[in-house]
Amino acid sequence: MADDAVPLPVVQERWMALSPTKRGEIILAGLVAACTSIPVLNDARCLCAKEMSVKSHRQNARLFLDLLEQMRSPRIDHPSKPTYVSNPMWDEVVADQLAPKTTVSAKTALAQILSERNMLIGFVVNSTLRSILGLPPLQLYQTKNEHKPRLSRDSVQASAERIRAVGGEQYSREFEKVARQLEKGAYARSKEIYTQGKQACHACKKFNETTTKFPRCKRCWDAVGKSVVYCSTPLPRCSKPRHRGFQRVPSHWKGE
Repeated sequence: MADDAVPLPVVQERWMALSPTKRGEIILAGLVAACTSIPVLNDARCLCAKEMSVKSHRQNARLFLDLLEQMRSPRIDHPSKPTYVSNPMWDEVVADQLAPKTTVSAKTALAQILSERNMLIGFVVNSTLRSILGLPPLQLYQTKNEHKPRLSRDSVQASAERIRAVGGEQYSREFEKVARQLEKGAYARSKEIYTQGKQACHACKKFNETTTKFPRCKRCWDAVGKSVVYCSTPLPRCSKPRHRGFQRVPSHWKGE
């Protein structure tokens, strides 16, 4: 399939014809779809505040078209490798992190940041493109971790048998004793949480007191449509208290 299969002139014409309000609504719809599907993409908004600012897309229609030019593949039947979206601030960070003195952990952290940044930009660009062309919206799914049940009597005995075969009877008895204690403690803890109706904060993972409840963030509910509980710790990057779960979301989340 040739390059002319990508209707870039049509996209440019339709996008430029939209009103600033409509452009903001389309970009916001892509952001909400991404951030509600995968929480890490919500955190990635602070990593691409310039490219994913609803206000900027309202004021500058060329911003989306420039992102599309950077990320689109020259041939649909031969998709290109993931494209790095250039940004002066991140280009400087990348150049500094590529120095020989940089540790492996620092380089790994930078790679994860750039990956999350490009993932969010790529999803919003594709979502916006499909909206312009009248195609159905993208579906984004996140695979949940498998549930790990607490230790059962059968699993403890099976593990003890394997340890006995390797380390002898003494190691098997010690393992079984410790496993029983862990099982008993976990069961008592889960029973206490259930009977007292405790809730855990989604940010700090701490349980609230019996007589208090974590408030819910109305701003996130209105913008994202997701009910999340929060602790009452005020944060420097957000003007709203009890906003910890979305603390790195810019203040113009709804395009103010």
